[in-house]
Amino acid sequence: MTPPQLKHRARQLALYAVIGVLATAAHYAVMAMLLNAGWLPVQASTAGAFCGAVVAYIANRKWTFEMDHSTRRMMRFMAVAALGLLMNAIGLMAIYQWLIPSVIWAQLLTTALVFVATFLINLKWSFA
Repeated sequence: MTPPQLKHRARQLALYAVIGVLATAAHYAVMAMLLNAGWLPVQASTAGAFCGAVVAYIANRKWTFEMDHSTRRMMRFMAVAALGLLMNAIGLMAIYQWLIPSVIWAQLLTTALVFVATFLINLKWSFA
């Protein structure tokens, strides 16, 4: 990879991280509103997570990967989001049980691994 390509990839990774924070904020905001409206926690969180995934798709499509909308890209992105959720659950369970006996540290490592994995899958598949 050439230096300009590395710079571009670093920019994409940084945008992906910032957008992840914004998508998480959207998730939590929707969840809070729904909890205040009387929804059950799991239902509110699930709806919030879906909204966060939509925010992440729109922003990453536009700014991180600079692509036009297509249903195929959106469905692939959502599949990667679902895979990320599964990787988080399995990764946290394994890391916490066998590597790091601290939930916080295990989750931080899991989050980092899932972040890199979903970025690469979205780069090479969802937005290829």
